[in-house]
Amino acid sequence: MVRPSVLILLIALVPGAFSSSVDEWIAEIFIPQRAIAGIFESTPIGLRYNRGFPRGIWGTNLAPDLGAYDEGHNEFLVQGFFWNKVKLWLANEPNRFDAQAVYDAFRRHVFDYMCEGGTWGCCVAGIRDLTCRYPPKSMQDVIFVLLDPKENMPVLFLFWWCMHSWMEYYSLDLKRDANTAMQLRRNLRQFCPSPCLAKPCRRIPGVLMPNKCKAIGPFEDDYECTCRKEFVWDRGTKTCTAINPCFARAYAPCYAPGTLTCLALDMQGPKCICKPEYMGKDCAQLRNACLHRFNESEPNGNSNCGVARGNLCNPVLGTDLYKCTCTTGWMPSLSLPYDNCAILNDPCAAGEGEEEKANEDKPRVTSSVKCQNGGYCISSPDYSTAACLCPTTTWGDQTHMGTYCETPRGIWSTWSVMSSCRKKNCGVSRYRWRRRQCLGEISHIETPNSIPKNATRPCFGISEEILPCSETLPCKTLRLTGKFRHEIFDFRRLYVFLLIVGSEVS
Repeated sequence: MVRPSVLILLIALVPGAFSSSVDEWIAEIFIPQRAIAGIFESTPIGLRYNRGFPRGIWGTNLAPDLGAYDEGHNEFLVQGFFWNKVKLWLANEPNRFDAQAVYDAFRRHVFDYMCEGGTWGCCVAGIRDLTCRYPPKSMQDVIFVLLDPKENMPVLFLFWWCMHSWMEYYSLDLKRDANTAMQLRRNLRQFCPSPCLAKPCRRIPGVLMPNKCKAIGPFEDDYECTCRKEFVWDRGTKTCTAINPCFARAYAPCYAPGTLTCLALDMQGPKCICKPEYMGKDCAQLRNACLHRFNESEPNGNSNCGVARGNLCNPVLGTDLYKCTCTTGWMPSLSLPYDNCAILNDPCAAGEGEEEKANEDKPRVTSSVKCQNGGYCISSPDYSTAACLCPTTTWGDQTHMGTYCETPRGIWSTWSVMSSCRKKNCGVSRYRWRRRQCLGEISHIETPNSIPKNATRPCFGISEEILPCSETLPCKTLRLTGKFRHEIFDFRRLYVFLLIVGSEVS
């Protein structure tokens, strides 16, 4: 099927339809050079493409080619491939990176091809020659492809040159061919359209610098924008796409040796899935089962060991194992499938092996101390020791004794009446007293040899209580002179006195 655009052009290919175009082309032959720099800013055709060429225009009325093919008749509508000829013409051009020099060579080859090597008289004698009314096929080819010599030809040439030069630019080794690449890049900026003239980066979300644009080709979508650090440029969609945080360029959110995989379903924050041996937000810590289990639904070691109650949890780092060290007052429960300190070993708790079923959060308790005869058990704060507080009488005397209040005690009688104060009428230190008696009730006990024996219940405490009395005036004493005291207490005289008394008695 013939393309419509090609058909329209073919209708114009009749004798006489080329007269005005032939005149323009013949006149152009005698102009030695045409400057093409700035053509995209100065001509109507150039302004149409100064922001880049549209893709896929080969073979259309924008850029017709001699390769138009009639599928119905299986033949080319116009023989030959013009741009393939151009490629052969310019293959050995020494200044292929200089667009102006290449265009000058291109014009010479086009005119030579159009004039059939100078054999067409119109190219020699000018437009007044009669042969100009009957242009040869080569002339028709040129007009079909290049349309006119002043605007379309330089624009179509630059389309071809820019497209091939950009491809060659990317094929260069920028380190080895730095000078060549710099020269070519300069010519590309000078002679080729720039898609950045449309300032496309201003319209794109996520751009770091909206006024900064980088041209990467001759087409209208050949540009790149600089995105913010959390975005990356997508050439296919021409947008700043959010970077998967699992592949952040600044840092790796997950520790690779400890990470099984990284998930970022909402593209906001990564979630590191750790290997069984590791844990933590970034999977950088060896697993500590006291803090986190591999199965997060299972309680950790600190909870199972009761660390909050003073017990210890000892992890086996890098595994899902731990070991509890129960402090005094706690012991493990063998009925649980994991290491624990779940049983409260309170020596004063009521009922051995009792389990608090009313509240499952409460630990099970055991007991080892049972006070008898109404004694009350008191345990230390750490449950390491316990003692029985035996009952007392109205007067504060214990009725039983022993570790478990198992031994009865003797009963005291009531106190006697308080005596009068001694000394009665004088003296600074005076006192009075009262007494009581252990009634000594007899209890029957069994001895190891099974011979009954009566034992007295001992009474503990004091049997006599001495209390002070109020002070009075000091008592009077006989005071002798010093000489008299010396004579009385002379030992020699006393000795003689005693001998006389002794002899009289005998």
